[in-house]
Amino acid sequence: MGLIKTLLIEDSPSDAFLLREILSDVPDAGVQIEWVDKLFAGLKRLDSGAVDLLLLDLGLPESTGLDTFDVTHRSSSAVPIIVLSGLDDRELAMTAVSSGAQDYLVKGQFNGPDLVRTMRHAIARHRRSRAVQERLVSSYRRLRFEADHDSLTGLHNRRSIGQILHREMSRCSRSRSPLSVIMIDLDHFKHINDTWGHAAGDEVLGEAAVRIHETTRQYDSVGRYGGEEFLVVVPDCNLEGAIALAERIRLRLAELPIQYHGVTIPLTASLGVAASCEARPLSAEQLAASCDTALYRAKNAGRDRVEVARESPPVAS
Repeated sequence: MGLIKTLLIEDSPSDAFLLREILSDVPDAGVQIEWVDKLFAGLKRLDSGAVDLLLLDLGLPESTGLDTFDVTHRSSSAVPIIVLSGLDDRELAMTAVSSGAQDYLVKGQFNGPDLVRTMRHAIARHRRSRAVQERLVSSYRRLRFEADHDSLTGLHNRRSIGQILHREMSRCSRSRSPLSVIMIDLDHFKHINDTWGHAAGDEVLGEAAVRIHETTRQYDSVGRYGGEEFLVVVPDCNLEGAIALAERIRLRLAELPIQYHGVTIPLTASLGVAASCEARPLSAEQLAASCDTALYRAKNAGRDRVEVARESPPVAS
C-alpha cells in the first residue's frame, strides 16, 4: 500500500504527541502524520492536498460528538475516517461506523501495531467500497443511456426525444420564445434494405445520424423517431431559421453517397418543418403532427426537399 499520508485532527497537543509516539515505535510503519488542532483547518487541508486517511477526534472545540463526524464526512467522503474518542461507548461507536466511519478507537486502548493494521484495513475497505460504488454508478449511467438512446445510432430514442419536445415546449412557452421541429425521412430506404441488405441499411442509418447531428446546433436535440425517421427539436428558433437548418441538413445528407463494401449508395431525405410561437402557439402533439404532414408533402412532391407545415407562422419576407 505504501506510505499512508494521514491527517490527524486533534485539539489536544498531548494526545497528538502520544499518538505520534505510538506510531514511531512501530518499525517500518509507513505512516506520515500531519496534525492540525482545529476542525475547519483540517477540512481545508483535506480540500487542498492528497490525504489517504483521516484520524478524527470527536471532542473538538468547534463541534463535538457525532456532529464533528457528520460535518467532516459530508466534506470529505472520499477519504476514509477513523474516529478517536475518549469515551468507551459501544452505542456511539456503532452509530459512528453505521454513519460511514471506518472504525472507532478509544484513546489509550490501542497500541502502535494494532493502529497501523487498523489504518491499512480502513483504507483497503474504503477503496473496495468506493470501487463498488463507482461500478454501480457506471452501470446506472449505462442503463440510463441505453434506456434513453437508440442502440444503432446513439441518438435519443422516440420516447426520449418526445420527452425533450414536451420539456422544450413548456420552457419556450414560459419564456415566450419560438420552438421549431424538423422531421427527416430517408428516401427509398426500403429499396436500400431490399437491394443491399439490412446491414447496409444500418450503415446508412448510422451515417445519416452522424451527418444530422454534426449539422445541428449544440443545444438542438436529435432523435431516431421511427425506422428511418429522425426528429430534430430546435429551441429558440423561428420558422425561418428552422427552414434554413433543414436545408443545410438536406444538403449535408446528399453531399456524398455512402460507400459500403465496394457499393455506392446514394442518400437523400425528405424533410418537414413546423414551428410554434407566441402568436400561433401549438402543443407538442400538434407540432409533431404538423411536421409529419409537411414531411409527407415533401415525399409526395418528389422527395429530396423541404416542406413547411401550413399551421406554422408565415416566414418573414
